[in-house]
This record gives sequence, C-alpha cells and structure tokens, in this order.
Amino acid sequence: MREILKNSNGELFSIGIVMSEFNPHVGEALVKACHQELLNLGVKDERIVLAKVPGALESPLALKKMAQTKNLMHLLQWAL
Repeated sequence: MREILKNSNGELFSIGIVMSEFNPHVGEALVKACHQELLNLGVKDERIVLAKVPGALESPLALKKMAQTKNLMHLLQWAL
C-alpha cells in the first residue's frame, strides 16, 4: 500500500466518496474524518463529492456512475 506523504498537495485532486447508510453512525464518522483529512491535504471542498446509498449492494452502482463522469481522480467507498 502506498502512503500519502504529509507534505502532499492535493489541490488538483478530485475525490468521490460513496457511503452506505446501513450503519450511519459509523459511516458518518468515517466520512467526517476522511473529509477533514482530505482538506488537510489540500483537496478543495468543491472537488469532494459524497454519494450516500442505502446499503452495500448499491455501492458498486454509485461507484460506476462516478467513474463514468471522468471528473473524479479517486474513488473511496465504505459499506458498513
């Protein structure tokens, strides 16, 4: 696994996050922590997209739709 260096500049990154709402307390906490870390790394807030789906089965469809837009460089997903 590659580790992001502390001095990485993420201002050019665009990130898509898919969160399952099956376990909202855990999912919201993960998204909040991830969002804050992305901001700390320099990713601009307007370049972070969050999609909430009902459960793990819908996650691949949301990821596929995000990937097809070609506007996002990286995709993250939690199905908890």
